[in-house]
Formats: sequence, structure tokens, C-alpha cells
Amino acid sequence: MSFIKSWVLGPEEELPQGSIKEYSTGVVFPETSSHGLKILGAGVRVKNIAFIGVKIYAFAMYADLEAAKKEVAAGSTLLSGAFDKAICLEFVREVDATTFWNALDEGVKPRLEKVSADAAAAAEGAEDMAAKMAKAMQAGEGASAALLELGEYFMKKNSLPLGTQVLIRTADGKSLQVSAGVAGTDPVLVGGKVDLEFQSPELCQALFDIYLGEEPLSKEAKDAFIAGLA
Repeated sequence: MSFIKSWVLGPEEELPQGSIKEYSTGVVFPETSSHGLKILGAGVRVKNIAFIGVKIYAFAMYADLEAAKKEVAAGSTLLSGAFDKAICLEFVREVDATTFWNALDEGVKPRLEKVSADAAAAAEGAEDMAAKMAKAMQAGEGASAALLELGEYFMKKNSLPLGTQVLIRTADGKSLQVSAGVAGTDPVLVGGKVDLEFQSPELCQALFDIYLGEEPLSKEAKDAFIAGLA
């Protein structure tokens, strides 16, 4: 973990044992989650408001380190590998829940459409093309329904106060777990709670693509995650 400490900590700074700090926000993440996942790195979500960069949340990636190393060595990526992984957000300011969801939805929808289109394209020309096309359409509809439920979950919260954590986890690239709570009182990284669970490989890929795909929310954070496998 030495690379993380040199990247996210200031000189001579001390932290509680077993924790990592995202330097630009001051958010401290545990090195290990209650699921046994190890932190790979951290970053920050910055939104430009009136030409000013405003920090919205810090985020960190956790993974089954050995499984991730093995899959990446075999040619998979942090996104495509079917190992246990999670992204944890921690808000550094209060955010309207609907505003947060609209921004997340805006990022997920085009990615979800691409996943569905790729599945349909893969079915073309196959001997059982009709069956595969029907399966792809059904999967796309299921992912859209799950996305709608996820939106309702966030919008019912009205606001996401300072210190709110949101954990998005997949153990296998197919199942998706989501939870939210306030750091210190109802933490999602050490409590292990699950608020929502879906079976949707398409939604898993679309959500994680925001942070791990070819056009990530923060290239610096993605680079840190990749370096975390070393």
C-alpha cells in the first residue's frame, strides 16, 4: 500500500492504523472493507459550477486483490473482470438526492444502451439468433427496470447529507448490491449492510463503467486503481 500512502497523504501526516486518506477532500477510507476487500486507490468527483470546480464526493475502489490480479494478468480489465469489487462514495457536501440521481442516471443510461446494443450485435448471424436477440432484449428490459428502482431508492432520501456513503458492489459481475448510510453512524464499508440487490450483468457493467471504463469520471482515480494492483 506504499504507493497509496505517497499519493493520498501529505508529508508527516498520521492516520488511524489501517486507513487511507484521499488528500484533496480529507476523506479517510479503511484499507479493508467488511467484505474482506482491499482498497486499490481513491479519487474525487469534481463538478464545474459557474466555471468553478466544486468537490462533490471522494470515492475509492475495493477489490478481492488476489482474484483481481489473476484476472487482469489473464487479459481482463478492472471493469470486465468477474472478481468481487466495489466503489464507495463519500459526500463532502450535502447534495440533493434527485440532483445526484439525475447525474448518475445521465451517466448510466447511454452506457446501458451500449451494453444492450453490443449484446444484440453479438447475436446477429448466430444460428439461434432469434433466441439470443430475445434474450438480449429481455436482459435490457430487466436492467432498465432495475435502474428505475435504483432511482426511486435515491430520490426517496430527499438529500444526501455531508458524510453520506454510497456503496456499489458486485461479487461476480452479475449481481449488484447497493447501500447508503452516514459515515460514523451507519457506515456501509464496515457494517456490511445491503439496501438493494439486483441480478443484472448489464446494469453492473454500466454502473462500474462510469468509474472504470474507457471514459471514466476521473482518469487519475482509474490510474490509481490500476496501480493498486501492483
